[in-house]
Amino acid sequence: MLEPWEKQKGESKKAFEAFAMYRDMGSARSYAKTAQALGKSKKLMDDWGREWYWQQRVAAWDSELDRQVREQTVQALKDMNERHIKQATAFQSKALMRLNQLNEKTINDLSPGDAIRFFEIATKVERLARGEATEKVKGEVDHSGTVKHEHDGEIDVNHKVDLSGLSLEELNQLEQIVEKIAESSGDKAGKSGEVPE
Repeated sequence: MLEPWEKQKGESKKAFEAFAMYRDMGSARSYAKTAQALGKSKKLMDDWGREWYWQQRVAAWDSELDRQVREQTVQALKDMNERHIKQATAFQSKALMRLNQLNEKTINDLSPGDAIRFFEIATKVERLARGEATEKVKGEVDHSGTVKHEHDGEIDVNHKVDLSGLSLEELNQLEQIVEKIAESSGDKAGKSGEVPE
C-alpha cells in the first residue's frame, strides 16, 4: 500500500515532483513558493493540490516526521540510560574496590570530616537502594504564585539508586564498610544505616 506522501497511482511525475517540493518545505510551505521554485503557475499548483489531496498528504507526512522524531527521542533516552547504567556500575565497582582496601589503620587515619562524609554517602546509598527519601523538602505556594522550598535534613524525594548490578557479596561489603565508618566516627548506626536523631 502506498503511503500518502509517496507518488500515487496515476499521479504524473511532474505533479509528484511539485508535491514533493511542497511537502519538503515544512511549515513554510505554500503553493505560491512551490510554483515560483518550479517556474510554474500558482493556478497549476492549486489544481494539482486539489486533484492529488496535497493538504491531507502533507498532514500525513508531518505526522510521520513527528512519529520518527518521537521514536528517535525515545531510543536516544534508552541509549543514554543504558550508557549511564554501565558507567554507574563501573564506577560502583571501582569505588567498592577502593573501599575494600580500607583497614583499621586507614579508617582511623580519616579526618572526622571524611569519616562523617563517608557515613553520609553510605547512608544515602542505602536509603536510595531501599527506595527511601534522602532529603526532606517542604514546598509552599504563596498568594503571588511563588513556590518556596525548604530543605530540612538530607532527603531527595523519589530519588533511587539502582544497586541491582551489585552482587550480594558486594552489598554485604558495602554494609560492613558503612558500619566500620559509623563505629570509627563515634556514631553507632545500626545495620539499617539510619542516623540517630
